[in-house]
Amino acid sequence: MTIQVRKKCASQLFIQPLVLAVLMVGSSWAQAQSNWRFIAGAGIADGGETITAGNIVTDGTNKLTPYSIKAGGGTQLRAGMEYRLMDRLSLQGSLGYHVSDPMGYNGSLTFTAVPIELMAFVAITESMRLGAGVRKTTGELKGTGVAAAWSVNGTYSGSIASVAEAQYLFGPTNAKSGAQFGVSIRTVNETLTHDGLSINGNHYEVGAALYF
Repeated sequence: MTIQVRKKCASQLFIQPLVLAVLMVGSSWAQAQSNWRFIAGAGIADGGETITAGNIVTDGTNKLTPYSIKAGGGTQLRAGMEYRLMDRLSLQGSLGYHVSDPMGYNGSLTFTAVPIELMAFVAITESMRLGAGVRKTTGELKGTGVAAAWSVNGTYSGSIASVAEAQYLFGPTNAKSGAQFGVSIRTVNETLTHDGLSINGNHYEVGAALYF
């Protein structure tokens, strides 16, 4: 599948207004409640089946720039709240967002995915945490111009997926106040369904998170 463009367009990533609202409300709430913390995270993911792929052709040249949209790839953003249930056990809920959008002057594609996650984290040491949980993803692929009628367009519904994460925090995990920065690696085991077809969305992600 080919999209013609006058110039090469990079994918543009943004956060929905709802995520921004959660950030502002969660931040003020977390400052008032010592057992609650706000989390904002981002990561780079890879994996999952390719939903669609092709070439972007620069107008007036023969240059081809490949593009692909994967079920589990790309930049992942999330925001949410964490509650410290015990000294070493925390529960976390978050809303994520991902968009991939190759664009051209005669057509474009935009794939958005919004996962909701519920996680539990156990502190193994003062810095290392292990987490496990579940997530549910909803997605949609839209096309314009020459891509408006492509069969890959439409809604994508995720199964109840499993998530496993290892996280390293800079600072003691039992701190009840103050910002903490962390790095993590996680794996997600999920399946997306589109028009009755199952798409493997399994992927891994390397990321970072800020707690405050």
